[in-house]
Amino acid sequence: MWSNLRKLAGVKQKFTFQPLIHQNQVYESPPEIRKLLANTYAKISANTNYDSTFIDHKLLSETIPLEFSAHLSPNPDLPYNHPIIE
Repeated sequence: MWSNLRKLAGVKQKFTFQPLIHQNQVYESPPEIRKLLANTYAKISANTNYDSTFIDHKLLSETIPLEFSAHLSPNPDLPYNHPIIE
């Protein structure tokens, strides 16, 4: 409700990033936060975090090209070509 009233009154709010603290260091600027998050996600999803069975499956799966345009796909029934429905 308050955001709608501010919009009607012409009051614009500027979006600000909340500082992040990681290993006792404060990250405040969007580029710093972006780099911290990117590095964190890269570490989490690194192959070193998975067992060899999963890595083998992942590497094999990544050799299969994906076609997201259902009408061009050799198999439009693949799950990733289905509409997203809630």
